[in-house]
Amino acid sequence: MLGKLALVLTGFFLFWNPALADFNTFQKEVLEEHNKLRKIHQAPPLTLDADLCKGAQEEAERKIKDYVTIGEFT
Repeated sequence: MLGKLALVLTGFFLFWNPALADFNTFQKEVLEEHNKLRKIHQAPPLTLDADLCKGAQEEAERKIKDYVTIGEFT
């Protein structure tokens, strides 16, 4: 479970593009790329978990509030 959380958070922080309209497509693309790397190492593929993604998003939004001043995050 922690591996999935790490994947979601890594994808969000490293690859997030504000211009990307469809976040679900983005999530799938990040997962596909990550699974390509896992395959090189004979590791089984991961799958998206909607509840985990939702929780990771909420945590990311909560954490970012700790790093910006009032007015910067709306």
